[in-house]
Amino acid sequence: MIIEIIENHDLIDSSNFEIIVREFFNNYAQKAIKAPLGIYLKYGITIECHQQNTILVFKEGVIQRFIYQDASGLDIYKPSFDKTGISLSLHPQTNQYYYDKYLRSHLIHCLFNSHLAVMIQQLSIYFKIEEKVFWGDLYSIVKNEFEKYKSN
Repeated sequence: MIIEIIENHDLIDSSNFEIIVREFFNNYAQKAIKAPLGIYLKYGITIECHQQNTILVFKEGVIQRFIYQDASGLDIYKPSFDKTGISLSLHPQTNQYYYDKYLRSHLIHCLFNSHLAVMIQQLSIYFKIEEKVFWGDLYSIVKNEFEKYKSN
């Protein structure tokens, strides 16, 4: 579906396809990263943000937002969450609290390894654009999100 959306872009032609593909990826990655990384940094919460748990909301072929739909995959680093001052009452038998190293690994696995890395690989293969181009773009996007978090 993603390939078809990019290929059906009104302005794509052989002279600018790499620009269009990268613009699409950058918009996708910015929207994919914003919520999962933001709630991890602010609240110590990770979610199951694999592609299969992601609903994309489009308007005229442009991604507007992501909806993540697996609440059973919500994990919490209690010390970070407690700093927010928000009271949370979980069922006594729930096992949603984890240590921070696990949550970082979980976020990296779900968001980067299982979601964005697959997207980069497929875009690279199909459009014959080197993976390092997308990884460079992704690095800039993630760095920007960290900078925004640090400034708040």
